[in-house]
Amino acid sequence: MLLTFSESAGHGGGNAQDAAAVLYGVLLGLVSGLLYALYSWVARRLMQAGIPPRAAMGSIFGVGGVALLPVLAFTGAPLLASWTNIAVGVYMALVPVLVAYVLFAYGLARVSATMATTLSLLEPVIAAVLAVVIVGERLPAEGWVGIGLIVGSLFVLTVPVPGRHRRAKPERSDAAIDAALHTR
Repeated sequence: MLLTFSESAGHGGGNAQDAAAVLYGVLLGLVSGLLYALYSWVARRLMQAGIPPRAAMGSIFGVGGVALLPVLAFTGAPLLASWTNIAVGVYMALVPVLVAYVLFAYGLARVSATMATTLSLLEPVIAAVLAVVIVGERLPAEGWVGIGLIVGSLFVLTVPVPGRHRRAKPERSDAAIDAALHTR
């Protein structure tokens, strides 16, 4: 949120309309984070209940897709304007998104939803570092501080602390998870 507000201030944002837009964006970001955590939790619970990961993820994305159809109706004109745009949209859905979420489901079947969601915070860090290293983009000091805060937070959240006991949760065996992953 700090970066959002500083970015707005850096571009001459100061009027009430800009402030409202930034606040609206921050609120949407918070709702998005909440829904992402809910999605991860539901997917993990479905898998723990014995539903194969592909079926769990497929049902969640199916419900999400149906819920987003009204958004497509109101904002999808550019996507549907040409066959090239449609092809790019299909490619984006099938290659990077499908592959990413199949891998996420594979990991989610093996670790807790909290751990998987926490580790997924590395995605923007990796994207930013790759943009700097490969594309040659410049990241301002605030961006590097943000990367440091994310990595530091992940370190604090994921490194086990001696003497601190976590609640034991019944987990499915690796054999059961592997069997579920290979079930059609």
